[in-house]
Amino acid sequence: MTPEATLLWALSRDLGLDGFRVGAPTLAADYTAACKASLPMACEISAGAVPRNAKGVLELAAVKSRASEWCDQDDRVACLLDGMLRVRDPFSGYRTDTSPEDERTARTAFATACDAGLARGCTELGMAYLEETWSYRSEVMAKVVFQKACEAGEPEGCHQYGRMFGPTEAAERRTWLQKAVSMGNVQAAAELARLADDPAATAAACEQGSSSACTAAGFPERACATGNPDACLTELLQRAVDSGTDRVQLTETMRSLCPTLDRACREAEFLRDGSPVVASEPGLYASPGLVERYIVDYKDQLRLCHVRALKVNPDANGVLDVWLRIAESGQVVGAHIPNPFDQGLADCADRVLRSAKMRSPLLGTMLAHVLLPFDATTTIEVQENENSPEGGSLALLQEEMQRRGDALDRCVITHDDPRYVQEGEFVATAQRDGGLAKIEWPSADFEPETRACIDQVFAAPFRAAPLIPSRISVKLHFLDEAQIPTWKIVLEPLPPVEPDHFRLLALVPASATIEGVAVASLPDAEARIQQVHAKAAALVSGFTRGGLVVDTEVRIIPDALEGPSLDVEDDELTRLRFEAFDVPDTVWSRLPVGRYDGIVLWVPVPSGRTADIGTTTNATLRGASFSALPMPGEKGRSPRVETLLHGLWMQYATRVHGQLGTLLHSADQRLEAEGQVFDNEFWTLDPYRPPTTSGLRLGNQTGDVLPFYGYLFSKVLHPAMRADLARLDRRDAVDPDDLALLSIPLREGGARNVEVLTDGRRALDPPEGKPVFQDGSWISADRAEDPGWWGVEWPSAVEVRRIRVRLGDVAEGPPSVKSVAFEGREGDNWISLSTVTLGRADVTLTLPATRSLSAVRVRVLERAEGLTPTCNELEVYATAK
Repeated sequence: MTPEATLLWALSRDLGLDGFRVGAPTLAADYTAACKASLPMACEISAGAVPRNAKGVLELAAVKSRASEWCDQDDRVACLLDGMLRVRDPFSGYRTDTSPEDERTARTAFATACDAGLARGCTELGMAYLEETWSYRSEVMAKVVFQKACEAGEPEGCHQYGRMFGPTEAAERRTWLQKAVSMGNVQAAAELARLADDPAATAAACEQGSSSACTAAGFPERACATGNPDACLTELLQRAVDSGTDRVQLTETMRSLCPTLDRACREAEFLRDGSPVVASEPGLYASPGLVERYIVDYKDQLRLCHVRALKVNPDANGVLDVWLRIAESGQVVGAHIPNPFDQGLADCADRVLRSAKMRSPLLGTMLAHVLLPFDATTTIEVQENENSPEGGSLALLQEEMQRRGDALDRCVITHDDPRYVQEGEFVATAQRDGGLAKIEWPSADFEPETRACIDQVFAAPFRAAPLIPSRISVKLHFLDEAQIPTWKIVLEPLPPVEPDHFRLLALVPASATIEGVAVASLPDAEARIQQVHAKAAALVSGFTRGGLVVDTEVRIIPDALEGPSLDVEDDELTRLRFEAFDVPDTVWSRLPVGRYDGIVLWVPVPSGRTADIGTTTNATLRGASFSALPMPGEKGRSPRVETLLHGLWMQYATRVHGQLGTLLHSADQRLEAEGQVFDNEFWTLDPYRPPTTSGLRLGNQTGDVLPFYGYLFSKVLHPAMRADLARLDRRDAVDPDDLALLSIPLREGGARNVEVLTDGRRALDPPEGKPVFQDGSWISADRAEDPGWWGVEWPSAVEVRRIRVRLGDVAEGPPSVKSVAFEGREGDNWISLSTVTLGRADVTLTLPATRSLSAVRVRVLERAEGLTPTCNELEVYATAK
């Protein structure tokens, strides 16, 4: 273990950040060793410069202060510890009252430390991937960084990595937990004892300092002795239950402990509300959503609390952190709201919630944690009245109006009775200078003073001015709060300091033949493509507040494309069909390897035909996700920015899935998102109307659908994802000899649907060498006379060590074939590597020694009865010779 890892491990045990605590004398050797390695914080602790309390435990406030000071002096260990202490409390895990700034600072510290080789940073980053309240959830990334931490000698990393293996992987789970135990991780020892149902091992883990093991062994007093304040409080409450301690005295005791223990504050409040004394709360609901379903019945009363608070404080907007004690009868017998943003609102909500009646919990009294959002910002809808503004300005205008929502709320709160004001509607002319003229109010349920105030809010011009004056309708929904309650509020962090760059290549072919009709690209096609890409890049940058930058290179290719088709789906939608494996070898072989994140091939469409959307799949081309999009083949027609946004989102989702293991919302053709259904007519309107004499283009091109893409890029795409992708791009630069990108599909014999074999994403965590990762779905060998095979080859021989194939939908599920042969090509001859009878879909072949091979294939020997052989994944791990 490195000196930095030793210091962080000692601090975690000293402060209880890993759930257990070890005394200072036991840790003295670790601090001394770290000090000898010139780590200032270790030297200060060894010298006694950081104070300890009467029990010999480091003072948390002092450690936080010193960590922050040393971090400002570029001590990376102190920076990582500062990040840990911003979001975690001893024994309690992640805090619920952290600010987005603290969360972002902590996560950045974890990622930076992990990339710099500080193993504890990888452990903390892995925990962040599992704590989706302030990050995006990715078990794949968590597992990768936990393993990295463990292999670098970080005990808690081994503990967390072992926990990632499920019940069907018991052997792997035990292996990694035992490794954690060998490094001194007491929590891993307690977990192994629990899995083995071994009382003696549980008692031993208790003796070593695991409070959870002490509790499980029936020794609450020992759990307290380990230094776990929560265990001490449980012991105190249990003694009060057993001895019948006076409630008034117990309440005062809880209040005295409150400054240092949040749970004591909660217990004091519950006792004040009349709750019985409860030492532990085993109760639960089958689904936490049940709490939400019951509290939603009290939404009107909670809204009234908010209205009253707004009359006193117009800025009373935020989230209340609420803890409820639900008795066995289902009655709420205690409510606690720590650190409310408005005390009047909190007192009113407390009274409402203590009157609530819910379903009886299972097993007994339970504790429920609820986050109640009170956001009074007016929501605004803008619709065209006569002519929609050009180029999406309608959606941008709505977005600008929405930014003035707080001012609109103040108009209602100041000049009206917000209990009865719900909505209003006006029509106006949006002028080219950004101002609104001829405002008329056909519908409004508020006072004239309120209307005058609203008119004043809209008096300042907007930047999103239409190209021509347009009549619009504007609906205002006042105090339109979010659904109450929500079980979890995701606070969106600020965009990353360094934006993520999505490198895009736009290909414009000279011509294409579609269903027997030859069509050439227009002479100004390149300029039109550049224009639509610039427009899409500006929209994406706006949606993500500069967090995602789309860099596009446009390239003309002289090739004529054969094979694109126009397929009608659902009698409404026409799709341009052209897959990655349809791209001619003469095109894709000339493309650079690994330079782009996405490739868009603009296919000219014959005159008189309209393609609504194109083709975007999870296939890759030279390491880049691929889309084929329709380009109009008549003068005056331009590609649609909405179609490009559709392809961009699908490509970015492919990139996120491949590199981060996270599935994003799919932008399907009907454009449904969280209850909003955008009219499918969007796809069928003819957007290619010729310009007017003034050069302006009319018609609703983007107004209806841009909010959907705004939702996808600004809400679904978590800023932490962009930060991680930018970080991975810096770390994982593609080498010229990257075998994953130099591989070529075998295009002869029994190969079927070689979509996935064109190129592939690299594996996240190859055990050795550089991986060749071919990934996709449903590579089918569907001819009865040919059992089928799937393979990949290289321009010259490579050293192959391991092959993995998945012949079915689910790795642990049933295979689509009974047996297969793994074969490699040496020179001109195919040789047998192994023959395997399948018991599950996923099969891995590790060769005894590396073999010099120019190609690898998996051949079906025996089919499964009634099934078509399908290959869902093929991986080859190899290195260049």
